[in-house]
Amino acid sequence: MRDKVVVFYLALFLRFGWITGMFFRHISPFSLFPDSERYRKISLYIQGKEDAEDEMLFSGPGYGAFLALLKNKEYLILRIQAILSAASCVLIMILAEMLFKNRKISLFAGVFSAFSLTSISLSASILTETLFFFLLMLSLVLLRKNYLLSSFFLMLSVFVRPAVIFLPLILIFFLPRWRERIVYLLIFYIPVLLWAGRNKAVHGFFTFSENGIRTASLYLAGEVLGDFGKVEDKGTSWEKHRRDVERVKALFRHPVRTAYFYVKNVILNIFARNELYEDEVKASRKFITPVFQYLWIAFFFALTIAGIKAGWKEGRQETLFLLSIYLYFALISGISFLQNSRLLFPAEPARVIFAGIVAGRVWRKEEGESFPLYIFCGNLISLVPCFLLQIFSSLSPVVECLWELAFLAGTPVFWIMSLLWRIKNEFHRKCITFSWLILVFFYIFYHISAFEETTAWIVFLYIVYIPISVAIMIISYIAGAFLFLLAQGLQKMLFWR
Repeated sequence: MRDKVVVFYLALFLRFGWITGMFFRHISPFSLFPDSERYRKISLYIQGKEDAEDEMLFSGPGYGAFLALLKNKEYLILRIQAILSAASCVLIMILAEMLFKNRKISLFAGVFSAFSLTSISLSASILTETLFFFLLMLSLVLLRKNYLLSSFFLMLSVFVRPAVIFLPLILIFFLPRWRERIVYLLIFYIPVLLWAGRNKAVHGFFTFSENGIRTASLYLAGEVLGDFGKVEDKGTSWEKHRRDVERVKALFRHPVRTAYFYVKNVILNIFARNELYEDEVKASRKFITPVFQYLWIAFFFALTIAGIKAGWKEGRQETLFLLSIYLYFALISGISFLQNSRLLFPAEPARVIFAGIVAGRVWRKEEGESFPLYIFCGNLISLVPCFLLQIFSSLSPVVECLWELAFLAGTPVFWIMSLLWRIKNEFHRKCITFSWLILVFFYIFYHISAFEETTAWIVFLYIVYIPISVAIMIISYIAGAFLFLLAQGLQKMLFWR
């Protein structure tokens, strides 16, 4: 239970901090992304203040109802979404523990999801993903415990984001009895069919949502037919529907080109980076660079693949369950592109749990070893001076170099502390050292490429400020040790075991 509480507050702290950074810029979240305005119109339509039938036909009423419930108050919406996002991290931990009965896997999966940049930036956006993901996680966690509630929450999620409309056809195979499977489908699809009938009465054609066919028409068909970006999205809902149907039918006349662009889009979406943060907190561009993101994506993808193999030994059915979720969202993403990491975000539980399996296997303690928790506390506290320096980095490039070197110095200090506490895992120390060398090379290359020519002054800065950076890190670790001992004392006083 303590692990889940810590991960929840860690995730909440990161998301609240990110949202605070946004409001320092005095920007409206509704103005950041075009989709946000559509959801605002739907919420006003639900409140009887504006006509938005076409918008609701495309996106569904779920997220608009959520905004209407919160009266479109930006600060309140983002704070509630931050809480839902942090709660989703805990739900991922519960799912991992249910599937593999392993505390380490659960803990690592929760930490990975808490630090997910996509999850953090989406919680600070007026977009459907955070609410949708929370409902999806509730459904997955309850699938084996209470299939009736699982189907109910999945039904709610499809009204928020129609992407899961075919997911029940996969999930029912993880239910033991045919009776449960049929009831599961009925609970999900009866409201879906009723809403499609309502759309038939209002718009003249039977459909739950135009999201899928419109996306396939404008994006995938646009690539195959060579007119991407040239199709005008005008006309009545019936005219748009007829146009989209004809364009999707045209895909079958070009099977080779369709297959090529579809597979290309799936691959691109798997490796897509997050770009939302650049608009939300512009200062983050200085330390979350595209190259760094792509390196992390490649590393995490490798962890996911290794986790699938390792998970197969832990439990085949459990691994197949997660893999089916990952493949479902990866395959439906092939009809679109240019959506950054949003499209594959619903596959987050599969990715972080698979990565958690690998991390749990690597991080093994032998008999008699002791790894003090305050090393981790110090590592987290070391971020405080780093971020404080980054805030003032615009005053001087020297300060920016100091901040980056302070960050880089953290890993070798981490490694030295491991040696001092007799951590005998040679593989662990080599991995840490190798990752540090990659980071050093990356940041030095980044700085050199940012200047027209490498001057002796820049080289001098890198040499002189290394010992200062190490000193900052050591002080941070000492502070971490102090706070850990203080927390340990409070724990004994409160009998928190």
